[in-house]
Amino acid sequence: MKAQVHFTVAISTIMLVLASCGPASSTAPTSIPPTLPPTQPAPEPTRTPKPRIPFSDECQPYSSVMAYGSPVAPDGHAIACLPGGHSSQDILVIDLLTGGQTTYHHGILLRSLFWLPDNHRILYSGNKDENFTAHLLDLEDGTDMVIMESEVIFVLDISPDGEWMLVKTRIDGPYDLVIEQIDGEESMRLTDDEAEEIWAAWSPDGEWIAIGSSSLPAEPMTYWTIDRVYLLNPFSGEEQELNTTRSAYDGRWSPDSSQLIYRIIPGDTPGESFIPTITCVLDIATGEEQCSEGEDNSPPR
Repeated sequence: MKAQVHFTVAISTIMLVLASCGPASSTAPTSIPPTLPPTQPAPEPTRTPKPRIPFSDECQPYSSVMAYGSPVAPDGHAIACLPGGHSSQDILVIDLLTGGQTTYHHGILLRSLFWLPDNHRILYSGNKDENFTAHLLDLEDGTDMVIMESEVIFVLDISPDGEWMLVKTRIDGPYDLVIEQIDGEESMRLTDDEAEEIWAAWSPDGEWIAIGSSSLPAEPMTYWTIDRVYLLNPFSGEEQELNTTRSAYDGRWSPDSSQLIYRIIPGDTPGESFIPTITCVLDIATGEEQCSEGEDNSPPR
């Protein structure tokens, strides 16, 4: 029994000696991570190409070659242009969602074009020789109806609800303004004086028509001097004078009807080299006018 105890003690002692002779510390082997395959780049999402809008010399937005109008439909889904430029006798309508294109032949020199709020009818006007006409084009059924005909007419704007068109025409003497129902026969004369109404624009809220007029006839090869800018309610006849520093041309409204945007010339008197490069903004409520000069400051049409 004693011998077994001594043998056990001896083995324990030997193990302790061996442990003391070993290294003070041992370093665990470094694990090597498994080799992973290279990360593949995520595939590019499939993109549907947008339709190309051919705005070039071959197809121009009509607002760039005509006096009045806006090329984009109210819902933003279609746009109109003139294939072949200003002399074109066609209207090209481009669907911006599908890229589809449809050409409508009108046969006149276009002077204005407006989308109606229903997004499928276009009101346009122009002349062939000395005959001036206003047309209503329905894009759904392709019908084109003459709704006004006169010796001289210029459609300057339409009411925000699409019920009326604002027309500049010669009745008995200088040009005057009238409004004509687009889908009806009612007509109202707005001005009847010796002044020449040069431009007019209907406010987006439908309450006012801004008018720039001249009581001074223009000299040959010069521009009219606008000596009166005012607001007119077409249904009540109420007027409100506006004070502009100089002749105001191409008046347009801000979307909220609170401001009038127009262009003036750098000098005091229009002349042969007249270029209205200064854009002004007039606050209707306060009468405050702010102007800035630049080469491309034309107000939106």
